[in-house]
Amino acid sequence: MGEQDPFEARAAHAKQVVDRIRSATPEERAANLEAGIHDMAEDLYSRLRLEHDIQMYNARRQRLAATATSHLVDRVQ
Repeated sequence: MGEQDPFEARAAHAKQVVDRIRSATPEERAANLEAGIHDMAEDLYSRLRLEHDIQMYNARRQRLAATATSHLVDRVQ
């Protein structure tokens, strides 16, 4: 058998999730909702942290490039 199409795999997983949600008790739904909100908050924090780290890296890279350019100009003169 060949590999499963990625879209089909995601669709099958989504169907399993929907089936679990439909068969869950109200308590299970509330717990899953709370866990989902917690996961989304952690994901958002991770993304914001990564974005900040990238901005800091880019700023440092620009400062180093400016310093290197300045040193090259000084050597040429």
